[in-house]
Amino acid sequence: MDAAAQTIVALATRTAHRPGTGWGTAIVRISGAAAQAIGLALAGDSQWRRGSRWCAAAALGGDAAAQEGIGGLPALLAWAAGPRSYTGEDTLEVLVPGQPEVVRRLMAAMLRSGEADGGVQNGEVRMAQPGEFSARAYHNGRLSLAQAEGVAAVISAAGDAEWQAAQRVLSGEQGTVYQRWSGEAAELLALVEAGIDFADTEGVVAISVADLAARSEALARAVGEAAGEQRRGERASGAARVVLWGRPNAGKSTLFNALLGRRRAVVAAVAGTTRDALCERLSLRAGERALEVDLVDVAGVDEGELGTPGTTEAMAGAQAAREAGSADVLVWCVATGEAPDAAPAVNRDGGQTAAVVRVRTKADRALGAGAGTGESTDGWLEVCAPSGLGVEALRAALAHAVLEREGGATAGGGRGVLPTRHRDALARAATQFRAAAVVADRAEEAAAALRAALDALGELTGRVERDEVLGLIFSRFCIGK
Repeated sequence: MDAAAQTIVALATRTAHRPGTGWGTAIVRISGAAAQAIGLALAGDSQWRRGSRWCAAAALGGDAAAQEGIGGLPALLAWAAGPRSYTGEDTLEVLVPGQPEVVRRLMAAMLRSGEADGGVQNGEVRMAQPGEFSARAYHNGRLSLAQAEGVAAVISAAGDAEWQAAQRVLSGEQGTVYQRWSGEAAELLALVEAGIDFADTEGVVAISVADLAARSEALARAVGEAAGEQRRGERASGAARVVLWGRPNAGKSTLFNALLGRRRAVVAAVAGTTRDALCERLSLRAGERALEVDLVDVAGVDEGELGTPGTTEAMAGAQAAREAGSADVLVWCVATGEAPDAAPAVNRDGGQTAAVVRVRTKADRALGAGAGTGESTDGWLEVCAPSGLGVEALRAALAHAVLEREGGATAGGGRGVLPTRHRDALARAATQFRAAAVVADRAEEAAAALRAALDALGELTGRVERDEVLGLIFSRFCIGK
């Protein structure tokens, strides 16, 4: 049987347990021709409502639910008949408590309900593959390819900037911007090719060299910005700078080593061991995005004891302050059980503001060895670097802070992160637009560069054929009266 004709079942939400609040709500989705039959088997005719879209509460029933031990379980059923559903097919979503065993038994009951009439043996009802609901939505015309990628971006979004960027892709807003750039590029190409084709026609100047160069460069800047190109020329490496800050003996150097995964800084119980600033490249990850940052360990600074001017302590403190002033992200380290100083200075050179990640180090002190939870409390992350407690949570927090502070700009002025395929295509388009600006006085080369840029954008919008370019020539530019 064709896979597209099969009915698929899967958990459509993540399940997570939060201390004090228990399990959230899980949504199990069924999509395909057998969705209604399975819903009837679980909820019964008395609960089934006629119509293309409805939502109703029900107690799960039927033989399959009873055999899986969930008979009588309260649930909320949401029905959408195709094609007016997420996938474009008949779709049933069942909302139940998110406890993993409940979810497992519900999905088993759904498959068992299909099995009653031979559906599973015949391959008609099965578990969904990763991304298969969205793939069906794309094939059924419910989502564009860019919107389908937006779904994945929303799921993996880390922080507000990524969420907003993903929403722009999902809503189609990002695609509208791509279409506008593609249209502008097609118009430029049309004008350049018109100039080539009618070079011998007296009085015809399709586009001047200066205008072509200026418009190509403007497109290069806009598209390059959307691709996330770094514009921080003051830093040769282009990497965000993450600085560990705190009092002497706050555990910064131990944390520095733990984040790097190797012993780089000298660690001792004696306060003031660190004098010079140490800088190492650190790899982080947020969703599908890999990040490289410069992690900097500096001397501890006690606001009340900066030392006599000219002494080693004073020079180390001054250097630490300079590093903090260049930080994109400041990691404020305070040992567990100690009161924090006043909030650290977070103004970067140039008047920009660094993000601050607050960390309580030495978390094993809380209630004895191993007692820390590694979770965020009152905005502070609990970390015990020697045991590894909270280190991965801190790495994730740093990645998110970097993306919020220095994330690639998205089209339309908002900051966030586009899917990798989008960034790659946009980066290639920007490179070609710059090339067109450089060779604006050589029409054939400029046309080739513009065509390459249009092809790169076409990976996101659909290809622009030569006939469309010719149509632009005759519709927008009056020739040969």
